[in-house]
Amino acid sequence: MTAAGYPVVLRIFGKRCVVVGGGQVATRKVGALARDGADLLVVAPEVSEEIAAQEAAGSLIVERRPFEPSDLDGALLAIAATDSQAVNQQVTEAARARGVLVNVADDPGACDFTLPALVRRKDITLAISTGGRSPAFARYLREQLSDWLVDSRLLLLEIMAELRRDLRAAGKSVGSDGWRRAVADPLVAAAVARGDREAARRRLFETLMAG
Repeated sequence: MTAAGYPVVLRIFGKRCVVVGGGQVATRKVGALARDGADLLVVAPEVSEEIAAQEAAGSLIVERRPFEPSDLDGALLAIAATDSQAVNQQVTEAARARGVLVNVADDPGACDFTLPALVRRKDITLAISTGGRSPAFARYLREQLSDWLVDSRLLLLEIMAELRRDLRAAGKSVGSDGWRRAVADPLVAAAVARGDREAARRRLFETLMAG
């Protein structure tokens, strides 16, 4: 039995991350890391136009040369995304020697971590992983969940976050069961669906206090 893995949200803003490779797979990895504010280094003899454009914009640094183990010095994580098994293995060995988390494209068995398919809307992140068994199925689920995460659900997040903050400031505590009952209230759902923020907040508060 293979362990499914321990899911976490890793904060990489300002942290050194290294991508080895410059093709389309590397481009996808680079895009995600750059969006989250990584201190990003790309190492490859040649890079895609997209990576070159991000370099020109100052989003990352590119070293146009073969990989060297010292490229991983001080890194939090590394991604091996070349079409050479030997180079990917070299990156893996260098990462393990330095205690750097490593992901090897298309080789989940060699990875310390895998990269799930993501749905992102404002402060909500949904991550879907199949443990590397089928990225296509993960993408399919991402599309389904993307359609599910409509504006009304984003509004509900904002209302719940505000109400939670206000309750804590007032010294009131509500358990997870109480929040679950309140969110399931049909009057809350109806108010959120029509975009009535105040009505949704009021009903949510009443339901929480009644519990």
